[in-house]
Amino acid sequence: MNNPEECRANNPQQEVEGQQEMAASSAAMDGVAAAALRSVLQRVQQAAERAGRQSQRIRVVAVSKTKPVSLLRQVYDAGHRCFGENYVQELVEKAPQLPDDIEWHFIGNLQSNKVKPLVAAVPNLAMVETVDDEKIANHLNRAVGNLGRKPLKVLVQVNTSGEESKSGVEPSGCVELARHVALSCPNLEFCGLMTIGMPDYTSTPENFKTLANCRSEVCKALGIPEEQCELSMGMSGDFELAIILRGFSSDSYTASSLINFYAKFGHTENARKVFDETPSRDVVPWTAIIGCHCRGGDVENAFSTYNEMRCDGVEPSPVTFLSLLSGALELAHVQALHGCVVLYGFESDIALGNSLLNSYSKCGSIEEARGLFELMDQRDKISWNSLISGYAQLGNAEKILQLVYRMKMESIRPDQQSFASLVTAVAAQGKLDLGKVVHGQILRCGFDLDAHVETALMVMYLKCGNTDAGYKIFEGISEKDVVLWTAMISGLVQTNCADKALIVFHQMLKSRVEPSTATITSALAACAQLGSFDLGTSIHAYILRQGLAIDIPAQNSLVTMYAKCGYLEHCSVVFEGMDEKDLVSWNAIIAGYAKNDQLSKALLFFNKMRLTLQKPDSLTVVALLQASASTGALHQGKWLHSFVIRNCLRPCILVDTALVDMYCKCGDLDTAVKCFGVMVERDLISWSTIIGGYGSHGKGEKALSMYFEFLKSGMEPNKVIFLSIMSACSHNGLVDQGLRIFQSMARDFGVQPEVEHHACIVDLLCRAGRVEEAYNFYKGNFSEPSVDVLSMLLDACRANNKLELCDVIAQEVITLRPASAGNYVQIAHCYASMSRWNDVGKALTEMRFLGLRKLPGWSFIDLQDPTSPAAFLRLLFHDCQVQGCDASILLETGAPRGHSEMVSGKNFGIRKRETIEQIKYILEAECPGQVSCADIIALAAKESVALSGGPNIQIPLGRKDSITCSRRAAETHLPSPDITVDQLLKIFMSKGLNMEESVAILGGHTLGGGHCINIVGRLYDRQRNDQINPGFEALLRFHCPTNFPLTNLTVVPNDKTPLTFDNQYFRDVLIGKGLFAIDSSISRDPRTSPIVRKFAADVNYFFHVFSSAFVKLSSANVLTKGKGEVRRRCNQVN
Repeated sequence: MNNPEECRANNPQQEVEGQQEMAASSAAMDGVAAAALRSVLQRVQQAAERAGRQSQRIRVVAVSKTKPVSLLRQVYDAGHRCFGENYVQELVEKAPQLPDDIEWHFIGNLQSNKVKPLVAAVPNLAMVETVDDEKIANHLNRAVGNLGRKPLKVLVQVNTSGEESKSGVEPSGCVELARHVALSCPNLEFCGLMTIGMPDYTSTPENFKTLANCRSEVCKALGIPEEQCELSMGMSGDFELAIILRGFSSDSYTASSLINFYAKFGHTENARKVFDETPSRDVVPWTAIIGCHCRGGDVENAFSTYNEMRCDGVEPSPVTFLSLLSGALELAHVQALHGCVVLYGFESDIALGNSLLNSYSKCGSIEEARGLFELMDQRDKISWNSLISGYAQLGNAEKILQLVYRMKMESIRPDQQSFASLVTAVAAQGKLDLGKVVHGQILRCGFDLDAHVETALMVMYLKCGNTDAGYKIFEGISEKDVVLWTAMISGLVQTNCADKALIVFHQMLKSRVEPSTATITSALAACAQLGSFDLGTSIHAYILRQGLAIDIPAQNSLVTMYAKCGYLEHCSVVFEGMDEKDLVSWNAIIAGYAKNDQLSKALLFFNKMRLTLQKPDSLTVVALLQASASTGALHQGKWLHSFVIRNCLRPCILVDTALVDMYCKCGDLDTAVKCFGVMVERDLISWSTIIGGYGSHGKGEKALSMYFEFLKSGMEPNKVIFLSIMSACSHNGLVDQGLRIFQSMARDFGVQPEVEHHACIVDLLCRAGRVEEAYNFYKGNFSEPSVDVLSMLLDACRANNKLELCDVIAQEVITLRPASAGNYVQIAHCYASMSRWNDVGKALTEMRFLGLRKLPGWSFIDLQDPTSPAAFLRLLFHDCQVQGCDASILLETGAPRGHSEMVSGKNFGIRKRETIEQIKYILEAECPGQVSCADIIALAAKESVALSGGPNIQIPLGRKDSITCSRRAAETHLPSPDITVDQLLKIFMSKGLNMEESVAILGGHTLGGGHCINIVGRLYDRQRNDQINPGFEALLRFHCPTNFPLTNLTVVPNDKTPLTFDNQYFRDVLIGKGLFAIDSSISRDPRTSPIVRKFAADVNYFFHVFSSAFVKLSSANVLTKGKGEVRRRCNQVN
């Protein structure tokens, strides 16, 4: 052949796009390599025809790279004889195993020490295409001459990419190298030039132009015609472009072909360059560049180019409008194009009409699509299917059925696409009976079902909840592609059949069908649904082993899977390793931490999200609000509420409901009610939340009122609503009302009670002391025994002294769950409350005999707020100073008006009462009536000290809550900031503390800070004997600039380490940096100053004395036994 141009059938990055690799793997099916070659040859022929060239003048070199000999044999048997290799060792090993009539081309980077083995071992080596310097040329020349071979054909490799790292001589040096080969190497035959193009194996017009210019210069220097100088584009993926460009024609047809080629691979900039360099532009290149912009999603540029075309006087063709419609996603654009179609007289073009129909449907304007359909002069099957598809997108099966019937009336037979759309619409509605009818219609039509219809039927059955029918269709399909496998797995996950989904995924892998990223996403979602860490990690390992490139949705699924399995570190690693993150990615990581009650880390990622300028949506905020609710983090919840307002994320029913729930669970019922009141829209969840909120806050009557208001709204109650209102009745002693509502469930609303509703009635009767009635109800309504309900009855027996029933229930509990230490402990407590000590011993002895051990309980402190420990410690001290440690400081509701201790100015700044309420709420749900609010306050203060670095104090429990509170007592007994040493000692020594312990208790000031309102008296009206460090005084005046108390609400740290429980307070006091007047006094008083110095010098001694003082103070004047009560709600008496 004269002047052949080469096209290599290889691209390491793409198998179909570009020049097919010989095969996917050594285990590929027979004929796959030959089929790939045929595809390439067909594309070569089509490109040659478009360029007006003879395809036989184009040489195709099949590059094998690392593929096995068996696959090369397939290509050889298909008739191909020209092969290439870019590794010397591969070529040396393969050549002897294949026939001698093969022409081998070496196309890799050739090193001088590999020249002799290559030439000697491959006698049928036809060409070396990578001569890039004189040294290689000389080595090749000597090796060929020494072996006595005929001259070896070579190409000079030119670097046209501009990248220094690429092989090849620079364009400026190609003439000199070509001359050296042609004139100084008699054993080599110079045949032309070769280039690889860009670093990613793509090529641009600039690469072709540079190579063509080099050829012109070389041929001129050597005095040979350009037809004798071959051009090779190496392993470029753009071989079609090379064929079309050949001589770089600038006619409009060639330009259009180039533009379309670039558009196909997403190279819009290159397409635009070709368009701009085309001198004569008719409608063809204009249409091509418009289509390129539309294909790339740049609709604005497409319309701008269309207007530019019209300004140039070029009239559009129907194809122009088809291109524009392919990218039009907004109704206004479609309407404008429709008007232009009519303006240019193309309204009778059926292809345009169908495209308009499809575009109207995509924009959701089905009425305009229907109107256009009715006005069309001609309709084909595509017209009908376009309208049917529009109704399918809206899930309107009824309209599609009407259209299918009308098609039959007009003698147009519905096809597979018609029925597939109908099945999709039925699936969206979830109407199983209608789906079965449609399935029957499809079978009666008698045409062969294609994969699309079969997949649609399978998905329809899955979405309608009939997984057996869906699986039967799936099993009946002989050739299952990746789309079908993925649809089956995804459908099972969506119907909560995650276990079956993973079985199908395993079958897919065994069938050797490679999963797509969508398949991986669904499989990981199944693992997340099951909470199966082991299966999830095995799929992750499969991804890594196979080297699968997964997209963002699959990576998001990995993040969610690890989060739902509770492995947040793995979750974070996957998230941080993502190159790109979308909104779903951020929501996945934030929700993962939030749902695992790690609010602080969730908020940390939330802030990172905002720094990346990714705007949070309603789901982001809802996840954080739910975490705030579950942890009782009112402060963070309020901040999120303000974020919602600032960023206009409401009205949104999800956000509004989450706000109501958060405020209810954090103890701020008033704000919850306000949020509910301003909701624009309310659903069943919203009503259930506010009803439950009233119930949990001890406002049963109001909960009932809201329930009846809900019924008036016209909504039908569901199971959750009934559970909320019955729970409210249970917790507030509304027995008759709760029983009436229970009876109305099935009678008035057709809602059958479930286990939870029956358990609620048992709880209702137990709390009312009607234990026998509760037990009889349990026996009559529970088809299967429930240990949890029996435990509830057991606690009621203990509270109401039901001896005989206690024995019966205890035996049932042990029978049902004999290996539970918690049950034995509960039974022992029940017997102990009745003074049946022998039975207590028997229960505990049996527990130990079985080797059972009850896990210790746990407590939590709100460390989302670093000042929480100081707040809890102050709450305990202020509670114990008034009536004793009896939680009187928490009372609001139920206390006489104006008598709440919180009204006292000395309780200004007291915080964390709502957190105590939240802890109480959780404890009441688990063990009602067992733990007092006074004990919760003491435990919270004790844990605060320990978690802040202080001693781990052991305190006695069993306090009862008071039924009274007194503002006057608070004003009288709470010490003021200007207390004297004598008054301090009198207060604490009256509670059993000695002098050292009294000073040690004051060391609690090492945590937290003080308000300016309590300091300004000392700063601006200081007594003579009140000594204060001048620098420290200046700092305090800076923080508290006036002596008007109401303008001084700033908090000033007590010492240098306000978040750590240490002895820094005493060190500061000794150098005049105490915050209050009493701090200065104890450092100067002869009775207390030695103690201060000792504590400042020895932190362990301070911890020891403080622990003793803490136990005595927290045990002062406590209520036990017959005194006081265990409140159900901490802010009100029972």
